[in-house]
Amino acid sequence: MTPADILSPEARPFDVIGLGVNALDLIAVIDGFPQPDAKHMIDEVEIQGGGMTATAMVTCARLGLRARYVGKVGGDLWSRLALRLLRQDHVDTRGVVQAKDSAGHLSIVLTDRRSGQRALFARRPPAYEIGVRGGSEIIARLKGGSFREREIVYPVELVVGASTVSM
Repeated sequence: MTPADILSPEARPFDVIGLGVNALDLIAVIDGFPQPDAKHMIDEVEIQGGGMTATAMVTCARLGLRARYVGKVGGDLWSRLALRLLRQDHVDTRGVVQAKDSAGHLSIVLTDRRSGQRALFARRPPAYEIGVRGGSEIIARLKGGSFREREIVYPVELVVGASTVSM
């Protein structure tokens, strides 16, 4: 890639690309953590988009940047809802790779109203792993968008491998 291959920021379809994790978070506020085999009522429940990279892209979009999320999603209800929430926040999801036979990345978060402490239970299916090889393939697809590597937001788990990817 030469400098002539790189589009000016004004000519690009987006300002920032996030490559990495997305999830759907079910958040319940509780009054103290229950003992095993106990039943407790929940007063507040929220469904929010989650995952470090997807959350960063939503933040960028809310700040007025043209944000694109690139990563993997499953084919279930949770995955479709996670994508819908990204789109509602005006995050471009055209770079998403769907693992149709996979369940979605889902987190259940219990937050104690009094202490603010939380417990997080997560399901992150193996199909969501990008790794260096998968990341390289996705980054190769992004080269058509004329971005330099330093302009892509990487998740923590890909940073180690990103240094082996040349742009």
